[in-house]
Amino acid sequence: MDSEAMLTIRAAGAAVVLLVSTTSLAQQAQPRARWWDSPAMQASLHLTRDQVTKIDAIFDSTLPQRQALRKQLDALEEQEDSALSHATLDDAAAMLLIERVEAVRAQRNTARALMLYQIRRVLTPEQRQWFNRRITAAAGGTNQR
Repeated sequence: MDSEAMLTIRAAGAAVVLLVSTTSLAQQAQPRARWWDSPAMQASLHLTRDQVTKIDAIFDSTLPQRQALRKQLDALEEQEDSALSHATLDDAAAMLLIERVEAVRAQRNTARALMLYQIRRVLTPEQRQWFNRRITAAAGGTNQR
């Protein structure tokens, strides 16, 4: 194969890698879809406009706190991973760091569980059954909130 053909193949390969990487990063940066905003989901679940508005308000009002807790947890987990993998802390300092990580994780889980509870209160009993199944499935079959 001549050098021009080889260069073309390499350029095409690089373009594919760049496209796949860019697409993957864009998908990761997008927030999860607001399932209740989907017209198909609204029709399927018989969500009223009032319910959609209330769920939006619940989600939006809790989002800043949940994002801040996620950011805080990510930073602490990074610290924890580094400190524990390098074994640089004494037991007391390691315990304090682990407790801080778990305390923030608990706060984040509590904020999410409360948001989900508030959403459940907006739904009818039939809609709530679907919602509970969806939450269980998203948690890998365990009954997490």
